[in-house]
Amino acid sequence: MAVTAPLYVEIIRHLIANVWGGIAVPLFFIISGYLFAAKPKPAKVTVKSKFQGIVVPYILWTLITAALFFAAQSFAFTRPYFTQEQNIIRSWKAVDVIKAFFGRTQPDADYYHPLVYQFWYLRNLLVFFCISPLIKIAVQKTPFFYLALILSATILRLAGLFPDPFWIFPALFYFSLGFYAVRHIQGVLNALDSLRWRDALSGYAVFTAVCMYLSFTENPAAVIIGFLNTILTILLAVKAAGNACKNEKAYSILSGLSAYSFWIYAAHAPFISAVVSKLSVQFFPMHGALILIQFFGTSLLCIVLLVCIGASIRKIYPKLFFLLTGGRI
Repeated sequence: MAVTAPLYVEIIRHLIANVWGGIAVPLFFIISGYLFAAKPKPAKVTVKSKFQGIVVPYILWTLITAALFFAAQSFAFTRPYFTQEQNIIRSWKAVDVIKAFFGRTQPDADYYHPLVYQFWYLRNLLVFFCISPLIKIAVQKTPFFYLALILSATILRLAGLFPDPFWIFPALFYFSLGFYAVRHIQGVLNALDSLRWRDALSGYAVFTAVCMYLSFTENPAAVIIGFLNTILTILLAVKAAGNACKNEKAYSILSGLSAYSFWIYAAHAPFISAVVSKLSVQFFPMHGALILIQFFGTSLLCIVLLVCIGASIRKIYPKLFFLLTGGRI
């Protein structure tokens, strides 16, 4: 049964999950582009690194997720919670296996994502690495033209003016920003440091409020304004991270948790988060402010649970953790 949340609950959830949480994957693309451009390696080393860091975990997590779905669909008490037609593993054909890896149409979306749906990021990243020599040349030879080109393509895509089922844009825009960051990151950091927090937060709050209003009123401009708000949120996050890194204690804590960032990203969905969410709905009253408590509670529980599982695997089976995280250990 669908649960209707109060407006203030929807606003808070949207702010956390979509506005603030929505910068995670764009940041992944930016950082990936930056590291690739800033630390060029021989082709053989690069291919080996990307195979280990992208292809291996991509295959392993897809197989693990399919096995978990199969197991859940094999028992009467868990079967009702995993009945989405395209995820019924027993009925899969060869074409369904291929789609599980490369992407499948979705009933509620205009793009294709694989079985481990958050891994559309790795799928696209692998494509971008293959064309990265061309991106590097474009950034070096025609920086303004290339930036204008991919920014225009991104805005046109977000406006729905051309199909992009594999969500190449705005992902390619963010990945390309990493190449620009190699030359301009220090200037950006200096500008952010010179900006007072009061001014930054005031301007950001107003822009975010407008963005959320457009989103909740289903204004056609909401998607493009949301894209601009994502860029502002990233800049604000970079400014906050810069301050946090100056604090040795905060830096130590964040550095320790960073070892599990990819693990949490890979393992949280679609299985673990679905199980925690579905179980919490069964045992937790879903009305009023309790919906918000459930939202925070399930998110925190997923993180704690996954860090504990990840830490255990990392300690007992370090080689397995190494493979599952693509060498990010």
